[in-house]
Amino acid sequence: FCLEGGAARRSSHLVCQVTILEKNECAGGRLDQRDTASQYRFDTGPTLLLAPNIYRQTFEALGSRLEDHVLLRRVNPSYRVFTADGTNFTASADLNAMKDECERVEEGAFLGFLRYMQESGVNYVSGFASRPFVSKDNSLLDYANADNLLLLREFNPINLVQTHAERLKVFFKTQKMRDIMSFQDLYVGLAPHTAPAIFSLLQYLEIVEGVWYPVGGFGGVRDGLEKCVRALGVEIRYGAKVSAIQTREGDRDDGGGRGGAADIVVSNVDLPAAYVHLFKTDLGQRRGEELRDLKYSSGTIAFYWSLRKAVPGLAHHSIFLTGQGEEGWDTVFRGDAALPSDPSFYVACPGKTDPSACPSGGESMMVLVPVGCLNPDETGDYVETKQRARHAVLDRFLRAGIDIESEIIAEEEFVYTPTEWREKYGVFRGAAFGLAHNLAQLVALRPANRDGRVKNLFFVGASTTPGNGVPLVMTGAKMCVDRVLAEQG
Repeated sequence: FCLEGGAARRSSHLVCQVTILEKNECAGGRLDQRDTASQYRFDTGPTLLLAPNIYRQTFEALGSRLEDHVLLRRVNPSYRVFTADGTNFTASADLNAMKDECERVEEGAFLGFLRYMQESGVNYVSGFASRPFVSKDNSLLDYANADNLLLLREFNPINLVQTHAERLKVFFKTQKMRDIMSFQDLYVGLAPHTAPAIFSLLQYLEIVEGVWYPVGGFGGVRDGLEKCVRALGVEIRYGAKVSAIQTREGDRDDGGGRGGAADIVVSNVDLPAAYVHLFKTDLGQRRGEELRDLKYSSGTIAFYWSLRKAVPGLAHHSIFLTGQGEEGWDTVFRGDAALPSDPSFYVACPGKTDPSACPSGGESMMVLVPVGCLNPDETGDYVETKQRARHAVLDRFLRAGIDIESEIIAEEEFVYTPTEWREKYGVFRGAAFGLAHNLAQLVALRPANRDGRVKNLFFVGASTTPGNGVPLVMTGAKMCVDRVLAEQG
């Protein structure tokens, strides 16, 4: 969505006509919002806003300002972790408070935390400042150049080859503290024992740069971007599902559906799904078969509950960690629709930061349970799994002294499983975060943002470069626009 708008802004001197074909009745894709009859609001996709400067840059590329459309409020505390043995850990930007929290869990952990934040900060600054993360096409020169050599003065390359779980042993003595400092790897579709250590940058983002929330919900970000691109003359057609991307002589693409012929096609459908479901040529189908067998992130079962009463003890963002360790994570990432017997899960209660999310005294609660995504042939049944996940969540809440089942407004409850993510948003295999970010699928090894054979077919989204999560997808949109203008302008 934001890519096409960025293209309209940057290519106005080229007299480009940009048309967005959107399957659903509103823009945003997975960045969606739903309101109930009782005035409970739910962000059904992203629920926490990291790296606000990237959002600002996107709006600036459209000739506007983020602050003209959305009021950001910093979330404090950043999050609260509930471990399997009943320990609670509250993370915030308050160093005095963090010292108390760290030392309560592990003696001497605060000094380890400070050293960890220093390294994770270097990982973030070096990673996002490096040419592979900002280049339009990820060529060999983006890696073998003097600029990257200078980054090595501070960046430790072991963060690219060592797992996050192993690297954390340098800073913390106990498994409990390491678990508390690594659950964010789920954001990039990995587990701590499979994620490269460079993803400690996520902790730096949350603790140092802050977790933010757009007042009024993420729908405000979506609506602000739509307003900007419409002002630039971009045409948006809703309910326009693309049935096929066809090629013809001269490597010109036909968008299918109601799109007609196009000089340039940019696909925001999840890249593997685009090749598997939209390309009818032999070359497209062969590429689709190759992509089926790559490593995918987990799926998620998301429960959306309107609660009559607010829940004390929970933060805006709360994480409940399992005691199953690597075994539990391996079940989630097998990719066969499986659910651990005692799953970890994430809880969002936006009303704790933004009271407009729910009626006074109530609580809008979203519970995200990682589960295996659909099989490679996109089969899988979550009917029974959904009930087991619901029972596991409510049982874990009870163990933490939280009894909410009787407070759920039953007629307003709704649930998204990987099947819904696939059918509603075109996410291949229902893998909520797209392709995983293991070392073999990072940066240049990730599927490229332009097709290798059809020179005017480009891609954006979570499964192409540089990766998933709203900030990276926005960064990827800019990279793709730059490449379109360089190659097609």
